Amino acid sequence: MNIQISFITCLNHEISRLRQSNHFGQALRIESARNSFSRFLCSQGYDDLPISALTATIICVYQQWLFDSGVKKNSISCYMRTLQSVYNKAAANDSTEKPFAKVYRGIAKTRKKATSISVMQKVRQLDIRQGLIAIGKSSKRKTFSVLLEKMTFARDLFLFCYCARGMAFVDAAYLKKQDVQNGIIRYRRRKTGQLIEVAVEPMMQEIINRYAARTKDTPYLFPILPMADDETTYRAYRTALRTYNNKLKLLSQMLDEEVNLSSYVARHSWASNMHEMNMPLSVISQGLGHDSELTTQIYIKSLENNVIHEANRMFIKQIFSYPFLPYERDKTTTNFPMRPTRRYTKMSSLFYFLSVFLCCFKNFM
Repeated sequence: MNIQISFITCLNHEISRLRQSNHFGQALRIESARNSFSRFLCSQGYDDLPISALTATIICVYQQWLFDSGVKKNSISCYMRTLQSVYNKAAANDSTEKPFAKVYRGIAKTRKKATSISVMQKVRQLDIRQGLIAIGKSSKRKTFSVLLEKMTFARDLFLFCYCARGMAFVDAAYLKKQDVQNGIIRYRRRKTGQLIEVAVEPMMQEIINRYAARTKDTPYLFPILPMADDETTYRAYRTALRTYNNKLKLLSQMLDEEVNLSSYVARHSWASNMHEMNMPLSVISQGLGHDSELTTQIYIKSLENNVIHEANRMFIKQIFSYPFLPYERDKTTTNFPMRPTRRYTKMSSLFYFLSVFLCCFKNFM
């Protein structure tokens, strides 16, 4: 390809190609990266650049512009990897320039998205109506009943995904009635294409029945997607995902817990909670549909830290649960160092180590 062609034009061509082949997710990803890079060019006084003018310096300046704009590290990495893939196809062997060599393209570790069993129980028992009122939503407003309906559905879908072995939102959205046969849900993961079979438990069936009337004229199991062409359906899915996460944020506010529920939390929580109940890693991995147990370990890796956290918590509690002791100046020196007037007994130290041992034993059993 002629490397004098503009980079934005290359991006537009790739977006069109992907849409024509029904790869709407990839097209949307490139479209998002294109829009970001276009805004950057405008901020620098350019409308576009030929591929030959795309240098490491420009891309490094673009990265700094993203950081200064408050874009998160993983989002920056996604933009860079997306733009690089299109650049590599367009430039091919026509250029020796490597403009993306010096920018971040890795995956930064993020806080694990999982919550406890007790929180999941609270989600199920939560009175949505009273919860909305508690966070300041007036029941007298005309839109309250609509909000209540959407919040109830978000909670039900969240619980369904959790009970369905951490089913991803995209898979739940595309589930069809024909996927449920003889009490078994059979579906292929949209992400990997792997066939998954999940037994329909009573709680899951109750949720399915609750929304059966709203889906009687559609092939889908839940009232999320319309009957339309592939691209319209995909855009509806993206809108539904945003709405779902917004409602889960409101749901988080209703709980008397420091939690941040999202579409990912149901999946991560199922894996983490199964691990807490001493289920074998192989069972959890197969339940999630992972090809490798290494992937599963990403979900539950932080759980081992709970033992350390609990031991440290007991350590601090043991140290500071006693009344504060009066301090006096060390008479052997004129400097500032202070020493306590009395020390802990050997019995209290023994009690501390015994507590830590029991804590660790409890977590590893």
